[in-house]
Amino acid sequence: MVFVRLKPPRLTTPEFMLCLQGGKFDQPDRLFNSVAETWDNVLTGHADVKELIPEFFQSSGEFLINSQGLPLGVKQDKTKVMDVELPPYAKGNLDVGVPLLSDGRPLGPYLM
Repeated sequence: MVFVRLKPPRLTTPEFMLCLQGGKFDQPDRLFNSVAETWDNVLTGHADVKELIPEFFQSSGEFLINSQGLPLGVKQDKTKVMDVELPPYAKGNLDVGVPLLSDGRPLGPYLM
């Protein structure tokens, strides 16, 4: 899966990413577009390893919204990739979903 990083304010589009990808974003089916689907894939796929980026713990969740309307494409099941789909317990609300995601993280001495 590929994340589109939040751009610096002086840029109007993430041109630097498009240059690296041959002028296109990655395949729509490979983009991060569902918290629940990604969680399920990590739990059931022995080769699927992910780590949460700092934005999950240090932001209000705006990084999960495609506020610029970037053309991220259409998946094979014909769904358009736009905002990241929140897990069911968030009820579509970033103010509920993102704090619950960060509060549920396991802490250990190796993370301090």
